[in-house]
Amino acid sequence: MCALAAVEAFSAAEPLGEELVRQAFAAMTAPGRLEVVRRSPVVIVDSAHNPAGMAMSVAAVTEAFGFSSLVAVLAVSADKDVPGMLGELEPATSSVVVTRNSAARSMDPDELESLAAGVFGPDRVFAAPRLDDAIDIATTLADEAADAAGHGGAGILITGSTTTAGEARLLLGAAGTVQPAGGGEAPQ
Repeated sequence: MCALAAVEAFSAAEPLGEELVRQAFAAMTAPGRLEVVRRSPVVIVDSAHNPAGMAMSVAAVTEAFGFSSLVAVLAVSADKDVPGMLGELEPATSSVVVTRNSAARSMDPDELESLAAGVFGPDRVFAAPRLDDAIDIATTLADEAADAAGHGGAGILITGSTTTAGEARLLLGAAGTVQPAGGGEAPQ
């Protein structure tokens, strides 16, 4: 709505027509915000990086997908309200895989694991030193949950920061990401 208000404020012409506004919003994308980057299992990347953003993301995923099991992959900055984010994530997820992203501010996975165990309980928390390893663990957990349920209702939510979302998009080859030149590896 802010973008629409800004365009209308700077427009010297008449107010924008309703059909033009509908078409513009229909064509809009927001990479890294509730973005489905894989389908089997469904992998959603979201850049929530505070408790309010996490609450909105969890509510949207719950409403839109209705997974029987949701596995979270979480890499966050150490200076964020991590307990608050974990508290928002816990009721909607069956387990969480904690890791780090490439940012210098990224919380150490061991510290994040300890905080997550206090919210989720130790049996629902897994740790990986790198984001690609965390995604592999989450995929295994989601596949096992889908097999146990007898139907494919498991999903993965990768979240915790804009850096985490961007790196996950790169690792998973999401549309519109820039692939490393010369066959280099994606950030870990």
